[in-house]
Amino acid sequence: YLLQLTDEHVMYDSINHYACEDKPSGYRSADLVRWATPVVNLINPRLVINSGDQAHQYATTGYRYSYNDDIYRCYLNAKRNYRVPSMMLLGNHEVHEKDSGQRARDWARWEGLAGRRAYHIRMGTLWFFAHDYLDDASRRFIDEVYRASFREGQVEGRVIVQHHTSWHGYRPGSEIAPTVMLIGHLHRQSVEDRWPYPILLGAAAHKYATGSLLRFARRDGRWNTDA
Repeated sequence: YLLQLTDEHVMYDSINHYACEDKPSGYRSADLVRWATPVVNLINPRLVINSGDQAHQYATTGYRYSYNDDIYRCYLNAKRNYRVPSMMLLGNHEVHEKDSGQRARDWARWEGLAGRRAYHIRMGTLWFFAHDYLDDASRRFIDEVYRASFREGQVEGRVIVQHHTSWHGYRPGSEIAPTVMLIGHLHRQSVEDRWPYPILLGAAAHKYATGSLLRFARRDGRWNTDA
């Protein structure tokens, strides 16, 4: 099973920050990530999927809206005690949506601290593909690797992860349908689509670290989910 935590929106060092408006829930604070860590470790999923907007650095208008000068490091430090692997993607609040120059600098900063923004992970016969949905080059890279996976042997399931399907989101056709697609962004728990493949939208984790536990089972040479 997998654990999806999306839209944590960390913008405060701790709940004690004067602007933190809902302290009991840990609202958008690094404390919330720290508090959730022992629970995540106890659940012990094969993989934690953070599908974007982990750190909240900008409003959608491009206005800098963070109460920490180094919010990337603040977020990543809060996850230091994770004992399970974590797949982290960028959303639309970690980077500047309007200014391409600033966005490139934000990308470089994230990569320097957290590593690549587009990557794929293979766990036996189940393959995960993740990309930065604001970056065309990232989407093209994942498209190339994803299509190549159909020429590989012993692949029985594919999971695509991205912040959302809008903008430059990746939507493969029915002829190369994944097992499931996991997204975030809209802050609600729902099944966004069922055909030609299920698209699952996770609730925002910015309060109480609300997440989605996804069970995968292998039957008759194929991986399936609860979706």
